[in-house]
Amino acid sequence: MKAGSLPRNWAQAPLSELATVCQGQSPPGSTYNAEGVGLPFLQGSAEFGELSPSPTKWCSEPVRVADQGDILISIRAPVGPTNVADQRYCIGRGLAAIRASHCIEPAFLLHQIRHGVAALVDRATGTTFDAIGGSVLRDHSVVVAPLPEQRRVVEAIDSYLTRLDDAVASLERVQAKLKAYRASVLKAAVEGRLVPTETSLARAEKRPYEPAEALLARILKERRRRWEEAELARLTAAGKTPKDDKWKARYEEPVAPETSTLSNLPEGWCWATVSQVAEHRLGKMLDKDKNRGTPRPYLRNANVRWFTFDLADVSEMRVQDTELDEVTVRAGDVVVCEGGEPGRAAVWQRVDEQFVIQKALHRVRPAPGISPWFFTYVLAAGAASGRLAKGFTGSTIRHFTGEALHKHCVPLPPQDEQERLTEAVEDALSLLAAAEKAVETAQRRSSRLRQAILKWAFEGRLVDQDQTDEPAGQLLARIRDERAADAPVTKNGGRRAKGVA
Repeated sequence: MKAGSLPRNWAQAPLSELATVCQGQSPPGSTYNAEGVGLPFLQGSAEFGELSPSPTKWCSEPVRVADQGDILISIRAPVGPTNVADQRYCIGRGLAAIRASHCIEPAFLLHQIRHGVAALVDRATGTTFDAIGGSVLRDHSVVVAPLPEQRRVVEAIDSYLTRLDDAVASLERVQAKLKAYRASVLKAAVEGRLVPTETSLARAEKRPYEPAEALLARILKERRRRWEEAELARLTAAGKTPKDDKWKARYEEPVAPETSTLSNLPEGWCWATVSQVAEHRLGKMLDKDKNRGTPRPYLRNANVRWFTFDLADVSEMRVQDTELDEVTVRAGDVVVCEGGEPGRAAVWQRVDEQFVIQKALHRVRPAPGISPWFFTYVLAAGAASGRLAKGFTGSTIRHFTGEALHKHCVPLPPQDEQERLTEAVEDALSLLAAAEKAVETAQRRSSRLRQAILKWAFEGRLVDQDQTDEPAGQLLARIRDERAADAPVTKNGGRRAKGVA
């Protein structure tokens, strides 16, 4: 902030003029312990909390120490996070301690450092990670108000931010409730509780209907018919036209669900495996050295969100025309993440451009009679309940393999009920999306308001000035005089400020 724009009784000075800066230094590793011997030790900001740290180790021979009440600031990897020391700490090279003069309100300094942290980050250097030295921190420019006004500013900031924090917490609770509501909607949908079942409607209207078992039988019959047609064409083309039907025995039925551990479904529903009701395969391996053909836009894990696609950043891979049918997505396909957030899925609806999928994605093509949107809601409900994760492999990096997807069981309603469920879920999700957008807008406004409060505070516009207060310039002069009087005399007769490191 320019000095000319400050209130009349305010001043501007480097941090070193109103506080002592103690740069941390790491003690020998042999002095660390987890038994509480010595002082609690902070190497960096890893143990920082909302206001004060939660140490996990101690040091029996501390080199640099922060006193209770000191401002702790991270000066490397990353630069900027702050806490307040709630006790004495041994501090390592990743931290510095800022000890305000008795004429400076520590909270006034803390809020100001947090507000102006971008200026410190801009001066950071380093190739592996960002860091600032003690000289940068000491040279950091801060504004100074008269001491009584500092206290009024802190009181106003705390009052405003407390109310703002309460509002933000309320927004977070709303977000959690919206998330829970989404999960409950999806759960009700896949359990047949969201809309009247086809069975109940047919019974009330005294009409026939096709239960899911009949739909599944029809899908399996059509699947076999298409296989036999393709196999017969292959054999005939090879000059091996069969003389009887023995060749049909080579057909492999898709794996059926093991229902003994599955929950009961509404009347008219049945369980099916993904392999029974859909064709699925992984995409193409991304290998710039081996891939040949025409460049095509491709989808990767990051492009797939729940129920939608983010196409802001799409890359291309070379694909030969002979491979296109195997890895291209078409309208109505469900694209499912194999890794990242396994199971995350969306229905592809674009017809204006030909996209392919990378190997980290599954392309699921539901059979006629299976709603791709309902299929996606089944996956989302399984992800929310944890049932989907039972089929994942890996502990650190999880995967939803083709084999697991092949065997995954889905609840299958009658076809007409799938459509009604899809409409009901879409309506609910649309309302949820609007509510979530409103919450996110309010959160962004809260963040901007927080910055505005701090900006007004350190421009002297948050509280009224009292012209009877001692001007900040006189306060700074008094701090300098007191420091000069307290500084120890060096061997050559000069003076050095106490505690500067």
